[in-house]
Amino acid sequence: MRRLRCPAGLECAQTIIGSSRPIGRNWLEDSVRQVSATEFAQAIAGWQQHAGRKAEQVAAALLDALQAQEIPFGSVLPAERAAAAALGVSRTTITEAYSLLREGGLLESRQGSGSRLHRPDGSRKSPALPSFEPDSRLSSFSDRAGDESRPGQFVDLSSGSLPGLPLVGEAWRRAADRGIDALLAADGYEPRGHLLLRESIAALCTSTGVPTDPDQILVTSGSQQALEIISRTWIDDNEPIVVEDPSYRGALEAFRARGAQMYTIAVERDGADVQALERITRRTHPRFVYLLPTSHNPTGVHMSAEKRQTVADLANERGFVVIEDASSAHLAFRPPPAANLFGLVNPAQSVLIGSLSKLFWGGLRVGWIRGPRPMIERFQRAKVAMDLGTSLPSQILAHELLPHTAEAMKTRATTLLDGLAELEQALTLHLPHWSWTRPDGGSGLWVRAPGVDTESLADAARLSGVRFTPGPAFSSVGGQTEMLRLPFARTGRLEEAIARLAGIASVR
Repeated sequence: MRRLRCPAGLECAQTIIGSSRPIGRNWLEDSVRQVSATEFAQAIAGWQQHAGRKAEQVAAALLDALQAQEIPFGSVLPAERAAAAALGVSRTTITEAYSLLREGGLLESRQGSGSRLHRPDGSRKSPALPSFEPDSRLSSFSDRAGDESRPGQFVDLSSGSLPGLPLVGEAWRRAADRGIDALLAADGYEPRGHLLLRESIAALCTSTGVPTDPDQILVTSGSQQALEIISRTWIDDNEPIVVEDPSYRGALEAFRARGAQMYTIAVERDGADVQALERITRRTHPRFVYLLPTSHNPTGVHMSAEKRQTVADLANERGFVVIEDASSAHLAFRPPPAANLFGLVNPAQSVLIGSLSKLFWGGLRVGWIRGPRPMIERFQRAKVAMDLGTSLPSQILAHELLPHTAEAMKTRATTLLDGLAELEQALTLHLPHWSWTRPDGGSGLWVRAPGVDTESLADAARLSGVRFTPGPAFSSVGGQTEMLRLPFARTGRLEEAIARLAGIASVR
């Protein structure tokens, strides 16, 4: 569960946080009254526009309602069941939303008296409203500390990250043996990336049919930073961008943070719905289309050769930029179509995101952007503002590893197929009414749980020692409510986790 946090040391006597509007007398004086479920729903209308899971969206909308004085301090909120019915969500969602407000010091609940909004310090001046930190992809990693207090009891299925390959240790030792004295003679700042690594990445791109030179490569600290750089450089408020639904949640968070207007196209068994893409690009004229055509995250499907050609034809005809995220492409255990989407699009309007972190080891934190030189120069300026350059030792290690890409892919494919078989067997045994399509690659299985609100299931599962990521986290519009992503990269406790999920789902 994410928390509402008051900014440290921030006080606000005459203005509401985030607003210069003076606070009137009605705001400063608590009014004690019961807010009906209808008033509650009207006050937070549009709550789905906030980031995060449903409970977090409701909590954030309540903060907005306090700031706008639509619900004054002292008000008693409707009962959880009534509020849930008014919003059309589960009671569990409202329970968690109220809990977030209590943790933020804004809500006090007493048996028989309901839940009343109050100022955290009890003063009569307006408090600094808590900032809202929505659930995000990064919570899969940052929340782990709380689970470490329950060793052996908690099964974490929230991330498909993989353990490092033995190849990484071998390359590490080789790099150390060669010494770094020559590198130490310089200052170590290489904003575009170490030349040897850029040459290796350029050769890798060229081998896939896209001639590339090192000046067309920007080395990044993983593919997530690549998305942040692209978003900061290109995406403005209300910038129209087409994304798949579902899609990689790290990308959705990066685009959402910049205020992008995201239009969605469904993901079918053979990749993105290109007919929907044709309609949307004709109607909205977006500048950018973000796609994961190989080992799609989270569904694991490959886009067909025919659809890749259709996307390229549309891009070449209508002039939009294709942002191809290939960060999971190396996790394919079925060969993708021969046609490379990136190579089919006009080079002036195509950008490729790559990564070694998923294939070799997450701790490597090395990714890249491949694009036209003018774009790379702009992206480089944005990166310099972030970190001045990716860690040079990591880049040296990545350079050592790149020649072993094919070997690493074979090793990963074997492990992933074993894990997939184990997960499918567990699901068939314990949850036979759930369904899925066998993926072509990736480290997770996209599963449908008919009639189940997977956000509510995730909340209940967490209390029982199992964490997973529900479908809406992968949707820019809060869809995919019956879907969930279950990683199979780490074997050994998959059946235990699925058995626990089955027990929880059976009583809901």
